[in-house]
Amino acid sequence: MGTVEEKLGKILEKLEMLDTLERKMDTINVSFGKEIKDIKSEIDAIKQKYLTTERSNSEKERKRNLLVFGVQGKTVFTINKEIMDILKCLVPEIDGNYINDLWKTNKKKEKSPVVVKLNSMVIRNLILRRKRALQEDDFYKYCRLTVVL
Repeated sequence: MGTVEEKLGKILEKLEMLDTLERKMDTINVSFGKEIKDIKSEIDAIKQKYLTTERSNSEKERKRNLLVFGVQGKTVFTINKEIMDILKCLVPEIDGNYINDLWKTNKKKEKSPVVVKLNSMVIRNLILRRKRALQEDDFYKYCRLTVVL
């Protein structure tokens, strides 16, 4: 058995090693904390960019929508046919491929307006430029076209 001084010396050495390890752990924790903070800020920046892009895309999609008043159809098929007839009156070259989707704003009301989601801003603008022709046509004079805001 060693002397008490030798045992105390070994204990002191081990304590110093523990202190050294503890300092290294603190340094590692600090560096990991900084990295985690950086990663969190990057994630927040990506979320903001995503939300901005998402808003921008939905605004672009909404700009391609038209609101059509005066559609009398009750079923999806009759509404679709009536919308196509109205659009063909304005732009004879148009076909069903230019319409992405359409729906009534209030399905319970018979005379609620119809939202027409178009695939192209060019077609939308062409339709809007020619919408006055509806007033000249006796069959469609009660129909109105406007932009969805």
